[in-house]
Amino acid sequence: MSEAAATAAFIDAIKAGEFERVKAMVSADPTLIDARGRTGESAILTAVYHRQKEIVNLLVARGATLSLFEASAAGEVERVERLVASDPSAVNTYSADGWTPLHLAAFFGHTKIAELLLAHDADVTARSRNTNGNTPLHAALAGNHKMVAGLLIGQGADVNAADTDGWRPLHMAAHNNNVDAIKTLVAQGADVTAQNGSGSTPLSLAQEKNHREAAALLRRHGA
Repeated sequence: MSEAAATAAFIDAIKAGEFERVKAMVSADPTLIDARGRTGESAILTAVYHRQKEIVNLLVARGATLSLFEASAAGEVERVERLVASDPSAVNTYSADGWTPLHLAAFFGHTKIAELLLAHDADVTARSRNTNGNTPLHAALAGNHKMVAGLLIGQGADVNAADTDGWRPLHMAAHNNNVDAIKTLVAQGADVTAQNGSGSTPLSLAQEKNHREAAALLRRHGA
């Protein structure tokens, strides 16, 4: 099997959550722990994206070198602390797939890491450099993490920022029935009547999903 084929097979095994196969492949070829897929994501970031925590732990235990992006996504607080201390400017860099460390920490709900990044001047309004064009607040709400969302709002996140498809944070909160986030966003001036690129409002999204509590709350605030 060629090196490219072996790498592709390894990445596919990670995506499929085939722990024993991944373990065997790493044992046979330890260099695979730092392999990268066709789109540039590392093996460990691929495991994080596909919610394969056991494989993440395996790769870390076998010595995978975690970048700030990977450590932020995986929730490795101590690793993030060391990396930020050695290069504070890295907090506002972008991964191969267009995310900042803060986007990744927000999406995966790592509040302590988000706090650490913000303390080192991570840009709370940064736009992802990919087709999403979203902010860390969008990422937090996409992951349905109300604590991180509250932290970002408190640090000046734009509650009316629209992503590439016109989705604002309130659209995401309504779609996910995140009532606490809806309350916070509305209190901070989020537009309850805003339409996304498809013409949907937060209220219509809540109704489509039969999120009655979210819909009732939005109506009470003028939707």
